[in-house]
Amino acid sequence: AVADGYRTGEDLIRVADDEGTQIAVEFTDSDGEGFFDPSLGEVRQGAFQWSIDILSALFEKSYAGETIVVEAAMDPLGGNTLGQAGATTIHRDFGGASIADTWYVAPLANHLAGRDLNGGTAEISATFSSDANWYYGTDANPGNQYDFVTVILHEVAHGLGFLDLLQQDGS
Repeated sequence: AVADGYRTGEDLIRVADDEGTQIAVEFTDSDGEGFFDPSLGEVRQGAFQWSIDILSALFEKSYAGETIVVEAAMDPLGGNTLGQAGATTIHRDFGGASIADTWYVAPLANHLAGRDLNGGTAEISATFSSDANWYYGTDANPGNQYDFVTVILHEVAHGLGFLDLLQQDGS
């Protein structure tokens, strides 16, 4: 739909039905820390799954069994870094690629190719700060804490290909 010359959100985001792309999470922390912390692990995992469920609903699968695997951990990141994530592999010139000689992050490449191009390797790797003052709720009301759900959505989106890559041309 178009309103006052602008496309509405309905045109820009297509919500998947029950056949949406599955996003699976593999928590890689050691026992007793991060996502397996005895006091916070369960609530951290719950917030992560909440975020993944939001993202999964946005993408329709292009082939049977299409699954995006996200490896996630919590570690001290130092400074002002709340999280970092990216695709684990990139691909180009595969069958189904929209543009020749163009690199695609693994989740998008797999989707366009209609098959898993990186085999048993997770598509996305993500690390979140274990030092941040996190709010783990799912009601978008973090007060003066960092909203864990929002940061997960942001970082995993980078792994899905929402990023920019710039190269200085020397001029």
